[in-house]
Amino acid sequence: MGRCNTNKFEKNNRTWKILIVDDEQDIHKIIKMIFDNHKIDDMNLEIFSACNSDEAIFLLKENSDIAVALVDIVMETEDAGINCVRRIRNELKNDKIRLILKTGYPSQIPGPEILEAFDISMFKQETDLTTQIIIEMICTSIKEFQTK
Repeated sequence: MGRCNTNKFEKNNRTWKILIVDDEQDIHKIIKMIFDNHKIDDMNLEIFSACNSDEAIFLLKENSDIAVALVDIVMETEDAGINCVRRIRNELKNDKIRLILKTGYPSQIPGPEILEAFDISMFKQETDLTTQIIIEMICTSIKEFQTK
């Protein structure tokens, strides 16, 4: 597939780690398919999957070097994604990981105070997500991760 370049990067890791937090299995399959054979700065991507907030927190405790998390807002509860990012920032004290929120429910769009409070890199409605936008979001978020 394609490549993107973040210019400055460290090669102490061989892969960029990306976490997908979503209760829809098809989302995990689609993201993995998009990034199959995709490289960023000549580094492969390793995709981790969590179907709920607790799984995401467990994976982040085990893999503190995950660069980006794409988190669905509505999972086991209407605000599960917001609670997940709250736990990442407050409980895990992880301020480096770049967080992308998404939702398929217009009524669950987070306000700017949420995006600022939890240092959310991006928010997208699922209807706006194309393959190209997903790739751009991950590339941009990895650039941000490198500067943190």
